[in-house]
Amino acid sequence: MHIDLYQPRDPDPTPDQPISSFRTISLLRCIIRSNLSGFSYDEKRNVRLSWEGKTTLPKLHELVRTRVNFELQLPPDYHFALSRHLLPHATPDESEQIDLAGTAELLNKVAEIRGLHELVELAGPVGAAEGRVHIQSPAPGILVTFPTPT
Repeated sequence: MHIDLYQPRDPDPTPDQPISSFRTISLLRCIIRSNLSGFSYDEKRNVRLSWEGKTTLPKLHELVRTRVNFELQLPPDYHFALSRHLLPHATPDESEQIDLAGTAELLNKVAEIRGLHELVELAGPVGAAEGRVHIQSPAPGILVTFPTPT
């Protein structure tokens, strides 16, 4: 464990004394470093876009090309279509929540739904970039993530 801030050698505070903010920062850095050891930190942020039909595609293609993770928010009325199409044998209770993860093939499946046909254009590039697709609903969204280079 490494703390890179100078920490004065003051005694531990008693219960009625507050911990100095300087010492708190040092402790927090120590905790963060120990909790993150063994994990690679990806500085790419998830970009959130709303589906606006074909006009959204150029932005999505650029995100796929640059391998930036993104979340595509679909209008709420797509929940029923997604649940019927992706979970055709689900009971009404089971179709209330959708939580599916897989390869770009899921995009091809979603593109079979009226109003989302244009998404078929993304399946090939997402697959070539080894992207993973995660679909969740009732607030329908498609999360696409890419592996981080090692």
